[in-house]
Amino acid sequence: MSGGHDVVLDLVTHWFDLMTFLINSKIRIEKSHFIKSYLNAETPHRDTHCQVLLEFESGVTALGSVSKTAHGASNQLELNIVGEKQSAEWKFENPDQIIIGRGNSKCTLIRQNSIIGSGQSAYHATGWLEGYIEIIHQVIKQIDKSTLENIPDLNQSRDNMNYLLQLVKN
Repeated sequence: MSGGHDVVLDLVTHWFDLMTFLINSKIRIEKSHFIKSYLNAETPHRDTHCQVLLEFESGVTALGSVSKTAHGASNQLELNIVGEKQSAEWKFENPDQIIIGRGNSKCTLIRQNSIIGSGQSAYHATGWLEGYIEIIHQVIKQIDKSTLENIPDLNQSRDNMNYLLQLVKN
């Protein structure tokens, strides 16, 4: 159904959402670079791996490597954020911890309890489901005029997805 854009229209959209949420969905993308690979594809016209570079107006850069064909790799997601004075690392395999690096030391922050959904760990099936359930929860709160948490909604992602689709066309 996705034609020649298997990875772009599946996994890259999730990565794109994550990056714009982390950086701030209100900051516009200034420049981008996009490379697709077709190695090991089931059919020769479908992409299997993408490298994406986004440069935001704020000067922040996001670099992603998104693949469906990394040999021997499990289903994983890893975020590494590098700042001027410290860094942060989060891995899908350990969803309840963030490792903070400062200078030559590091510390691990561990989530003690979950405040959303079922409270289960964010593993593949449950994790994606929990995210969608939380978005629905926020929409219901918005309709009910209740207090909203700062969770991106579909309107905030629309401009980013349009930008991503423009990248695919070029």
